[in-house]
Amino acid sequence: MEALRARTLVTLNALDAGVERPKTSADETALALVVQQIVSIQSQLADSRLADEERDFLLQGLDRLEVREQQLSARIAQAGPAWARSRRPRIATLDEVRSQLAADEALVMLQLPPAAVSPSWALVSTVAGDQILPLPAFEAGSTLSLYLGTLERRDKVPTAMGTAIEEGLLRPVIDALPRSIHKLVIVPDGPVARLPLAALPDPQTGRPLIERFEISLSASATSWLSLRAPHEHQ
Repeated sequence: MEALRARTLVTLNALDAGVERPKTSADETALALVVQQIVSIQSQLADSRLADEERDFLLQGLDRLEVREQQLSARIAQAGPAWARSRRPRIATLDEVRSQLAADEALVMLQLPPAAVSPSWALVSTVAGDQILPLPAFEAGSTLSLYLGTLERRDKVPTAMGTAIEEGLLRPVIDALPRSIHKLVIVPDGPVARLPLAALPDPQTGRPLIERFEISLSASATSWLSLRAPHEHQ
């Protein structure tokens, strides 16, 4: 998922920076379709209920698509090397992320796939190390859709709905943070990006999170790192 986020953001940055796009529109269109198909198969493979025959069939299809992706990428690279590099960003490693975090800072990456695919989880990185936190009680799709719809209508948020987000999404992350952390860099997933995170209640104090943490959002760990250490991450 980080690779997909990074590729999208770096490609958009390349466009903004004026990197010339090669005249390979057919290959670009084909590559985009192949990437979508790869993502779809990878999501299906995450389902633990798959029969062995289905898994083998999907893996064979994935192998063919990855070969096709390499062929298309090679053609695009020949037509425009600078553009090709923008399509193949170097993905940030956890070691690199930790090296750029301040002592009072944490990067929180959320992953909220459909419940039928796999449970939700969060990755929390600080200078002290990394933690992967399962979020088994958080039903991202239904809970967030209802919550955001309520906000858009300016209705009062039902207590149960607010509690689901506070306890299912926030508490596992907040409880895992060292007491020295005062800054949060959050990489949201899907509709979480639309949540007023800073205004949500701290599950430990009941006060808005912004009263305890300085909060910023980033589209991906790679894009955050490229801004934090632009000369080191190229």
